[in-house]
Amino acid sequence: MTCCPRLLMILGIPSLVATVDCWSGTTQALAAEPVLIRTIAPPQPGSGFWSGVAVDNTAGRLYVLDEVGCRVDYYDLDGNHLGGWGSQGDGPGQFDWPADIEVSSTGELLIADWNNHRIQVFDLDGRFLRQWGSSGTGPGQFHSPVDLAIDQSGFVYVADSGLDRIQKFTLDGEYLTVWDGQARGPGNSGGVTGVAVAPDGAIVAADQQNLRLIYFDATGTLLRSVSTQSAESSVQPCGVYIDSEGKAFAAGWLGRSACYDAQGNLVSSWTTGSSASRITTDAQGRIYVSGWFGSDGVRVYALPTAVQPTTWSAVKRLFD
Repeated sequence: MTCCPRLLMILGIPSLVATVDCWSGTTQALAAEPVLIRTIAPPQPGSGFWSGVAVDNTAGRLYVLDEVGCRVDYYDLDGNHLGGWGSQGDGPGQFDWPADIEVSSTGELLIADWNNHRIQVFDLDGRFLRQWGSSGTGPGQFHSPVDLAIDQSGFVYVADSGLDRIQKFTLDGEYLTVWDGQARGPGNSGGVTGVAVAPDGAIVAADQQNLRLIYFDATGTLLRSVSTQSAESSVQPCGVYIDSEGKAFAAGWLGRSACYDAQGNLVSSWTTGSSASRITTDAQGRIYVSGWFGSDGVRVYALPTAVQPTTWSAVKRLFD
């Protein structure tokens, strides 16, 4: 009989674990979960439900939607408030429960205006440029657009939650095609709550009701489904974001969010608080989570730096 050569150890360092090879004495320190490094409070009292969140790495800005306050606020990446705009209404530059925001490669901001059933487009300083969409069930119409994503070719994908479908447009709002709920395969129930685009062009939908992320190719053909429920973590994905390495970040509505690698394996999960709605990352790998967090409008996390395989004495120095 042989003993297991690896032993999982919980180190006396927050969010850090290590595997130890009992035969060779080598160790590998691993990040168990991201670490909260700051919170970004809403600039106006009385708010507390921040929905969409997006990073413009070129300008070094963070854009956040105040869903209840019906406005956009933007910050530098250290959390300093720089400005904002918007009010409740249905005119250009006004909102009624704005739900998501994305930055295009052409330097425009696209906002899913949930209760006005439209997409609005602005420049990076908030000047209104154009809009498209209206309330209805036809091509190019919406019933509560809740999320959007932009691929590398500039095509826009809108999660039309009230009609349980994803619509595809050009950046100018020209309607191209639609994928309804039946494309998501067996077990479909409830509306799609999030959409993202992977580096390989796959379109990823967050299926909150069925606890999964669903991958499509560019024609809408179902590729695979990744369960967000496991022995290690159960995540109800409200929003989804895919980084440049293909890692999928899921904002969990019931209190836990998670990261999965490009093959769908769980990398990390952590407590973000109930009602997390949207998630994104910046070029430094920091994770931004928005939701109904009260004074903690956005929670910013960082993954601990992994320690390379080394001897136990090297790991011991982490405690010194």
